[in-house]
Amino acid sequence: MVKMAKFFGYFFFFLAMVLFFLPKVQLYYLLEHEIKPSKVLINQESVRDTGFSLELRDAQILYEGIESANVASIDLSFFLFYNRILAKDITLSSAVKSFVPLEIETIKLEHLFYNPLLVKAEAQGAFGEAYVRINLLERSLELRLLPSERMKKEFMHTLRQLKKDQNGEYIYAKNF
Repeated sequence: MVKMAKFFGYFFFFLAMVLFFLPKVQLYYLLEHEIKPSKVLINQESVRDTGFSLELRDAQILYEGIESANVASIDLSFFLFYNRILAKDITLSSAVKSFVPLEIETIKLEHLFYNPLLVKAEAQGAFGEAYVRINLLERSLELRLLPSERMKKEFMHTLRQLKKDQNGEYIYAKNF
């Protein structure tokens, strides 16, 4: 029993050290290079390795050369069993100001080892709260929106594009 405990202790210590010393900054720049063909650019960010995660500050996100959003901070945490991206203080481009409020407080994306084909996301902002499930196997996306009072008053034309259920949530489902 003691040998098994030692084995697992050394194994998890080894995994923790591999994750800690992984060249996360270089992997980030490789990822940035890989998403470039999809016309998404992350610009003017400062990148910092914080041990078990990677932190981006003051990132500007461009799609097809058009500024889409400014993000104050992004925390990328990649563990073997649990991966998370947490973005805070996001301001969307003024091009979408007639559809949704431009301020997003947080967006959290999660990917779990035991369910690798499912990505979950939660967002909170001036629009209210949103919950997203992306099923990669079925190639489907489901969005559940709990709109704020501001969203209900100022952006009703956007909410009309979504399906309202009996709980007051607005649902959007799409296959891609």
